[in-house]
Amino acid sequence: MDDIVALHASHTHLFPGAQLHADREDPFLVLHTDVVILFSDHSRAEGAVHHSRDGFILQVDRYVTDAGTHLAAKSWSLMPVDGAFKIAGRLI
Repeated sequence: MDDIVALHASHTHLFPGAQLHADREDPFLVLHTDVVILFSDHSRAEGAVHHSRDGFILQVDRYVTDAGTHLAAKSWSLMPVDGAFKIAGRLI
């Protein structure tokens, strides 16, 4: 499990502006990194981060929030900001 990076989300779901904090420095040194996103409501989702021209692409698998809401798989552009990562926008 050491190969998987944990990303701690600032909220219960992702949206442009939400922040993610990695469990280690320089978490995305390789082209593809498996991640687990830990949300503030204690739900979790699996996914991966890939390098892009402008930063990173975060692909999140479908998951269920602690309140029981089913969220579809989505991709997000991810930018490093002040020692964390910010969701810059949703990708189609």
